[in-house]
Amino acid sequence: MSDPTDDLSALAWVYEEVRRSLEAAHKALRRFVKETEALAGSDVDVVDPSVLRSARVHIHQSAGALDLVGLAPLAAVLRASEAAVVRFVAKPQKLTPQAVENLERASFALLDYIGRVLGGKAP
Repeated sequence: MSDPTDDLSALAWVYEEVRRSLEAAHKALRRFVKETEALAGSDVDVVDPSVLRSARVHIHQSAGALDLVGLAPLAAVLRASEAAVVRFVAKPQKLTPQAVENLERASFALLDYIGRVLGGKAP
């Protein structure tokens, strides 16, 4: 079996798809936090959790794309992020700006790793 990084064209395609999906997930998470903060002290109790479900779908799709090109360890990182978002769907009040930053940091590290592999640099 070949190394998953042998076909850099597939990896490059996946990189762009994963980058776009994770960017959409991050925007959704930040939007949820911003809307929650804006509602603080108002009569409305909760922000629509569909924004969080959308973020989960984007992360899930990214993990699946990485699995397709044989990068299961990287997909596992995103599955952990997805699990965290699922917990936030159940308890949206637990989603803080720090939690969003942590999820973003993990995603950026993953994208950096793929970018280094594509650039022929040591990860």
